[in-house]
Amino acid sequence: MAPFPPSDLSSGPTTKEINQALLIDALGERLKLAEANEKSLQDVVRGKNAQIIRLEAENARLKMQRSDAELGTQVVGLRAEVGKKDRELVDLKRSNATFKENEIIILRRAAAAEQKIIVMQTTMETFQKSRDAAHALVEKHDKERLEAVKISIDYSDRAKKAEALVAELEKKPKPVQPKRTDVRK
Repeated sequence: MAPFPPSDLSSGPTTKEINQALLIDALGERLKLAEANEKSLQDVVRGKNAQIIRLEAENARLKMQRSDAELGTQVVGLRAEVGKKDRELVDLKRSNATFKENEIIILRRAAAAEQKIIVMQTTMETFQKSRDAAHALVEKHDKERLEAVKISIDYSDRAKKAEALVAELEKKPKPVQPKRTDVRK
């Protein structure tokens, strides 16, 4: 209870004052209870805030872990892709080297073939010239043979005519020729 002013010591507190004093005491108790509730609620809010901060940190850490895991998975995938690309690049380089070697071999063979073509053309020209010369020689010999056959036939015809003439002359008696006398004597 609240102390009363000294002037009112002789007279006792009035009902109204007592009710007010009781009301003040009840309000003080309620205030203390409200302050205690406020303090406990503040403690709960602090605990919840700490829990929220902890959960947010955990959430961020989990997100980072997930991101790290996702990034790790992506990195593994990218490494696999890079490995494939590297193997493809190595294979392409090998193929390119093989093609270059084949091209060199083909060019060498083409150069050798060109030289063989030149030799073959020269040989063919020589064959053709030889054939033409042989053909001309055969024609010359054929003409000479034909001439010889014509001459042979001509001589044969003459011989037959001469034989016929000789046979005719043998059938006829020979005219007697007078003896010659020498006039020089």
